[in-house]
Amino acid sequence: MKAHVARFFSSLAALACAALPSFSADKAQPAPPTDLGKVMFVGDSITHGVNAPSWRWAFHKLLVDNGIKYESVGYRTGNFSNGVAPGTEYGGVEFNNVHSAQSSARAWELAGRKAGGRFDNTNLSNWLGLSKKTNKGGNYTGQSWTPDTFIMLIGTNDLLSDGPAGVNADKVNNLLGADRKGGDMKTILEAMQASNPKARIYVMSVPCWTRHANNNDAAVHSAVESYNWELKKALGNYKALDIHYVETNDGLLDAKNATPFYGCENMFNAPGRDGLHPSRQGDIIMTNNLAAAMGIPGRTAGLERKALLKDAPAKKAAKAKRKYAMGQPAASGYCAEFRMPEDAAVTLSDGSQGLTLDFREGKVLCGNTVLQGNMAQRIQMKAPKQKPSPIRMAYTPGNEAQGVPGGFYVWCSGQLIGEALPPNAKDNSFCGLAATADITARVCAEGSYAPAAPHAGKGGFRLGQGAGAAATPDHETANGVLTIHKARKVELPKAEAPAVALETGAILTLADTAGVKRISMADACTLSLPAAAAQQDITIQVGKTFTLIIAGGTEGMDISKWHITRNGAPVSVQATIPDRQAGTVVVTEK
Repeated sequence: MKAHVARFFSSLAALACAALPSFSADKAQPAPPTDLGKVMFVGDSITHGVNAPSWRWAFHKLLVDNGIKYESVGYRTGNFSNGVAPGTEYGGVEFNNVHSAQSSARAWELAGRKAGGRFDNTNLSNWLGLSKKTNKGGNYTGQSWTPDTFIMLIGTNDLLSDGPAGVNADKVNNLLGADRKGGDMKTILEAMQASNPKARIYVMSVPCWTRHANNNDAAVHSAVESYNWELKKALGNYKALDIHYVETNDGLLDAKNATPFYGCENMFNAPGRDGLHPSRQGDIIMTNNLAAAMGIPGRTAGLERKALLKDAPAKKAAKAKRKYAMGQPAASGYCAEFRMPEDAAVTLSDGSQGLTLDFREGKVLCGNTVLQGNMAQRIQMKAPKQKPSPIRMAYTPGNEAQGVPGGFYVWCSGQLIGEALPPNAKDNSFCGLAATADITARVCAEGSYAPAAPHAGKGGFRLGQGAGAAATPDHETANGVLTIHKARKVELPKAEAPAVALETGAILTLADTAGVKRISMADACTLSLPAAAAQQDITIQVGKTFTLIIAGGTEGMDISKWHITRNGAPVSVQATIPDRQAGTVVVTEK
């Protein structure tokens, strides 16, 4: 978890600046749904979750923030690696982590056209109760569901992993049909409709990627970009279905990169080793694009929605300037709002420390981290020129118990793009908003708020007052043992103790294991260690189920120095690299 900003405030202060035009979202949105019913997420590793919880976790938080009900149903449970611990809640609502996605899945497996091994050779028609015939001709005896909403992201492996190398007409025709009215996609969509003629169907475009172990030719990037355009046109042929195309890539792309359709590298995990699966930041942006397609307002992070200018008198806007002072902020935080400037830096500070954002080349950056990339400049679909986006910055002490860590939160056009960011600026001379160029802004010292949004209801949860400082820590070290508490996720540079203990459902990433001798993992824990750790004598006690990852390892690497046991008995393990996940070694039981 991100560290809390240390300094809290106890006094309240009034707003400090002249009346300004509203900064609410520019484009009117339809009323969002209040209940998605049974939702089936269908896809491959990007939906399953590899090296990150997947965008489904970010989407869960968005729905909870907006008070939208849903129930995930499907054939699989959990993430492939580095995911969300069982029983994890956000805003008091448990994330059940159920879906119908599988690492390395292809559309032809979902359609049942041929067998490939993923999903145990079952297919979508099996799960929807439409057919008992599996991909290998056997009988399906498992559970079936009738979803109200389908959200599907499929095609990456069909285009990039299937032979021959590169993207060719045969691969596109297999997915969409030569006339763009058939193929595996038609089979999948017709199964969804047959299951529930009133189901809402959202089809997400294939995401961009960065430096991957293969498929990095500019021609391949361009071909996948072109495929998305063909996908959108093909979906227009299914007019009888309540079907919606979702442009996944808006905000993910680095449009200034010499390679077309290339993602901002921090939006993806370990470019050069993985580079394909979205990071937590990439998951946030993908979720924003899905939310926009569904008419759902952005996340609130448990904060009240408030238009900072709602009660301002109707006066002509003040002359643009570079500093907007505010009084001493309240204990509940502070915030500011302004239009995104061009080639400028903007800092929100409490008079001690704060957050600086840089705006350049159409991107929003926090240090070297891109929070929002360029809008997708697609080959056939140029993004329309828009006026500068409204930006909301807010600091909140948060509430760990409710799943909201303290720190800075950033919204762009009403969608959350920065979550629990630690302070990166110090200024003992100024309390308020300061910019390197003229901006029109508003600051609020009375608390931290999420942006107001059209049609947003009051159904989302609200942070408990004053609970942030008293929250249980994610981890602690005592008597030579580093303990990671139940269902918490922690990333540490090193252990600073010879023994490490993970409570049930805990997730730990250690960059350096120097000095570590013993590790105990309760049930359903995830532990990620560096490759150098394989050279250490470490005793690892595992629970009934466990996930052990070696970052930067190699297939079949020697882990004989590790003594892995369960209830005192040795556990026979092997180190393997799953399909298309170069650099991510998973230690599994033989």
